[in-house]
This record gives sequence, C-alpha cells and structure tokens, in this order.
Amino acid sequence: MRVLYLSRWVPSPRAGHGGAESTFALLAALASRHEVSLLCYADRDELALAVDLETQGVAVQTLAYDRAPGRRDLRAAAAGALRALGGMPFFAAKYQRRGFRRALQHRVAQFRPQVLHAESSALAPFLDAHGGALRVLTLGDVRTRLAEARVAPGLHRPFRQLAADRWRRFERRAVARADAVITFTPEDAACVSAWGGAPAPQVIPAPVPLPAASPGGGRDSNLLVFAASFDDAPNLEALDALLRQVLPPLLASHPAASLVVAGRRLPASWAQRIAATPGAHYAGFVDDVDALLAAACVFVAPLRAGSGLKIKVGRALACGTPVVTTGIGAEGIALGPDDGLFVEDDPARMAERCAQLLAAPETAGALGERARTGVAARLSGEVVAEALSAIYATARPVQ
Repeated sequence: MRVLYLSRWVPSPRAGHGGAESTFALLAALASRHEVSLLCYADRDELALAVDLETQGVAVQTLAYDRAPGRRDLRAAAAGALRALGGMPFFAAKYQRRGFRRALQHRVAQFRPQVLHAESSALAPFLDAHGGALRVLTLGDVRTRLAEARVAPGLHRPFRQLAADRWRRFERRAVARADAVITFTPEDAACVSAWGGAPAPQVIPAPVPLPAASPGGGRDSNLLVFAASFDDAPNLEALDALLRQVLPPLLASHPAASLVVAGRRLPASWAQRIAATPGAHYAGFVDDVDALLAAACVFVAPLRAGSGLKIKVGRALACGTPVVTTGIGAEGIALGPDDGLFVEDDPARMAERCAQLLAAPETAGALGERARTGVAARLSGEVVAEALSAIYATARPVQ
C-alpha cells in the first residue's frame, strides 16, 4: 500500500516533543508494512532530523516553516492572518501555505498514493488534493473541546465563545473532507460524533514511544517528575496547580520529596518561580528524558484541560514509572491503578496519592513494571500500525 502522510513537523525521537516522537513511532511501524512517503513542514533546526525516518525506509520531503516568531516569513504570516480574519482559527490558518499545496500536488502525481493521511485538522484542507486516494484524517487534539473548556463567565467569555465556535465550524468541515476519521480517545470521538454527519470517528490511540531498553540506574524513592513542552497552555496550567496545590501538602506529609520539572520553552519567569519554590527544581530540556522518568518514583501531571492522548503520561508509564494524573490526563490510556495509573482530580488527594507511592517504593516499582508491560501491549507503534492498516485496506485502487 502506498501511503502519503502529511505532518506539521519532522517526526523524530530527537524532536523534543511528544507529538513528533509519537508520529515517528507510528511511521516507522507503518514503513514495515507499507510504502510510506512523508510531506511535512520543517523549521531550519528540524531539517537534520529527517534522516531518522529515512533510515526507517520513509521517503521524506520537507517544506520550510520558521516556527520562531522573529524568523517567520512575513508574507506567509500575513496570509495566515487574512485567513484567520475570514473565520479560520489562526492555529490552522498559519499552515495553509501555497508552497505546501504545490509540493503535495506534485508528490501525489509522482507517488500516486492509495492513502493520503493528514495528522491534524490544520492539514485537512489539503486532503482535497487526494488524486483518488483514501482520505484519512487524525484528530489527535480535538481543539473544539479545549476551546469550549475555556468558555467561562467573565469579561473574556464572548471572545472565547467566538474562538470555540470557530473551531467547531472548522473541525466539522475538516471531518467532512475525509473518508475515515481517527481520534485518540473515546472522549474526543464523542465530541466529534455529536456534530453529526459522516464519517463516524474511529478510536485508535496514539502510539507511545517505547524505550529501546529498560533505562539503567536505580530509582530515587523521593523523586517526582513533571516533563512537558511548555509552549502548550494546559501544561503551564498543570505546572501552576502542581506548585501551588499539590507540592505544598505533599511536602507537609513527606518532607524529603523532591520535584524535578523538565521540558522546553518554559518562560524565564516560570523558571524563577520554580527556583523560589521549596522542593522544586527546573532541569530545562533533558536529552535523555527516558532516563529521567525511569529514575523517578512518581510522574505527576495535574492536567485540567486538553484533548487527545497525553504522550507524556504514556511515556512515563512505558519507562516503568507510576503516574498520578487527572481524568483528562488519563484519557485514552486503558490502564488503571493496578497498572500504575492513578486518577485523582482533587489536588489534596493527588498529593496524598503521591505521598503513598513515595513511602512505598517497592510497591511503586512493581506497579511500574506492570505499567511498562501494559503500554507495550496496547500503545506500541506496531499495535497502532496494525489498526490503521485495517482502515488503509479499504482504499480503492489508484489508476
């Protein structure tokens, strides 16, 4: 099967964010079953990452996209702003580049894909260049859910309601462009199904990057970790809850507890705040995040907003580290307390659960081993690729 995959970034285990790492795991697994070609945007700092997929047998074509605001092409930014003024959410509008469409049309003519797969609603408008291929759309983040969750009483309510309405209209149109729609969680599927129309979404979780081997070294029975990309607002909100509502009561019951926060793009003011918080330390971007996760006794993530499967949660479990998170943080991960995944929406209960795990490191270690096994069985790239291949098999022959 010839599969042409569209992505907003260069998938790589070295990318430093969960979306690109998860997409790499998926495409590497798909490449063992199909002939896979990738067309993606790439910042100049990402170009060197393309070799990672090429060594897996994926043909990679990139289109320049400067993500840094200071370097961004002014003409492209202006075009995106005009589309946003026309009603398209700016997050989606900024990806509507004529150069990407021309490159896609040329690739479709040369490669003649049987499947054209877009990894985001922001890329759904390009599905109309399918050339007869099966059009597959993954809604990894149903942004309508996130936008609707932000609508609350107050001065900003009219503007947030406008943003939610824009996302709903845009994502409904995105779904209508596809022959098959995939969401990562049942909650996202329910949201999409409520819009009506066809096709009905199918739930296939995002693959979780698995460590190549069990990370070496021992665990620190006092260590908690929260690792995330902090250019995403829900992660900053989770960090705020962690520092204000979870860590203080945890330290009161377990004074030796130590929290390490890791991840890219944390604003300097937040790094200063962590430095001034007793028991907390900011490690910056960590090259070997698996080793950090495996060294922790607990991964804690008090996420209050978001959609899709949280790769950070799945990755911690894959490293054999029990996770304490919220219902939103656990969406799409079919594990429970017996597998090391604890759901606590109340900050005080979250702190109490963390304290219990820190006080019983042997129990935490046993739970972590079950977590590792559970993730490998349910969320590996091979498992997800098999489910996707069943959808790809419905493609019509391309002449």
